[in-house]
Amino acid sequence: MSKRFSIRVLDDNGNPREGVGVVVDFGHLIGHAQEYTDEGGWAEFEVSDSISTSSGEIYVNHESEGEYGLNDGDSFSFTL
Repeated sequence: MSKRFSIRVLDDNGNPREGVGVVVDFGHLIGHAQEYTDEGGWAEFEVSDSISTSSGEIYVNHESEGEYGLNDGDSFSFTL
């Protein structure tokens, strides 16, 4: 089984940003996941349920957006 969640990146005008790096850091012992946004501004993540944490720090374009609870089906949106 796996957990899926999505992160969307928009510009100041509300337009999707393509090719932006998005990283979710689950902590030093667990590691991280990295994806790039598509033409709709979405980065889709699928991580193993064996990852014991339900939260992670989200980085968009190398800038921390904070730590968030991550549940199956969640989606987040950030503006650059």
